[in-house]
Amino acid sequence: MNYKISKAEYMMDFFVYPLLAIPLAVAASHQPAASALALVATGALGWTLAEYAIHRWLLHGPWAVAREHQAHHEKPAAFIGLSGWYTLLAFAVLFAALRLVAGVKAHPLVLGFMLGYYVYISLHCCFHHLRIAPGGLLYATKVRHVRHHQGLDENFGVTSPLWDKVFRTFR
Repeated sequence: MNYKISKAEYMMDFFVYPLLAIPLAVAASHQPAASALALVATGALGWTLAEYAIHRWLLHGPWAVAREHQAHHEKPAAFIGLSGWYTLLAFAVLFAALRLVAGVKAHPLVLGFMLGYYVYISLHCCFHHLRIAPGGLLYATKVRHVRHHQGLDENFGVTSPLWDKVFRTFR
């Protein structure tokens, strides 16, 4: 599989996921507010663990996909990644599975997961395509991510250092 994608494919998620979030948010709003917010937060936390696991054990593992991910490390500003069509398929499978297991609670859970993913793609895009002024949390997060790109086996989390701290890969 070739992970070089067009700019349109790279940018697709920035337009598609806000649209998909609307019906999930509407469905979540029919649940008690405290429950819905807790489930959204749980989904977002779930995203941070999925992001860490995918990045550390799949993209830096012994798999063929790791070679393509290495190309991203070598040319971070290039449009290298999964097409938005694959992420849409993954979200559809996640939603269907959670809907079977959790019923209507799947809506806020997937909304939180999707919000986490959106923060991830937004940060990652900023880190590789925009200048970020020194100082502040955004800059510190970028520095941590750039260290990861220097071939170091650390700082796999982009949206959060939580799992890097848990698994002792935070530097």
